[in-house]
Amino acid sequence: MWIGVFVVLVGAQWIVWLVLNVIGWSDTWYPPLMAIQQWSIFAFFAGAIAFGWLMMWRSALDEREKQGAYLAMQAEIDELAIALEEAEEENADLRLRLDREQVDLKEQYVQMQGVMAQPRPFVPLAQRP
Repeated sequence: MWIGVFVVLVGAQWIVWLVLNVIGWSDTWYPPLMAIQQWSIFAFFAGAIAFGWLMMWRSALDEREKQGAYLAMQAEIDELAIALEEAEEENADLRLRLDREQVDLKEQYVQMQGVMAQPRPFVPLAQRP
């Protein structure tokens, strides 16, 4: 940026002097040495200022981009935290259902053991004709 501004301004000075010579307002097609020196110093500092402004603008853009990325990550973290809470609730519900089913299974097992422990009379099978 700095070099670009410098080259553009110095080139513009030469073009202006050439145009001034063509229309007859200048005796030479090139600027005098003092004008070249003064314009070069001006172009140098104008380039420095433009470069500084560009760097400030770019820094601001970088900061905005980083802030946007941070906010996007924060939103994703919040969504994941909500999903985790929902998963924990579902996990707790499933554990409660599992515990209840295990209690029911134990009760059925105890009932089955009780039925199997009762003595039954032997009844022979009838023969088929």
